[in-house]
Amino acid sequence: MEGIVHPGSIVVGIDSSSESLAALDWATEHARRYSAPLHLITAYSPVNRPGVSGHFVLCLYPDGMRRFRAA
Repeated sequence: MEGIVHPGSIVVGIDSSSESLAALDWATEHARRYSAPLHLITAYSPVNRPGVSGHFVLCLYPDGMRRFRAA
């Protein structure tokens, strides 16, 4: 992980599960309410194929990204 998460930040792990999307909703609401920085964390197994970029992960969790952008 790069960077530092400062005190008062909200960190939430997301994947494709309904539980993680509920956690994202909760975290987004609290970050907005308290004007806190919000950090999303995810992990994935990289695909070892030519032409697959780091942006591949954004395609894995479209609901999470949609909710994040809507916040």
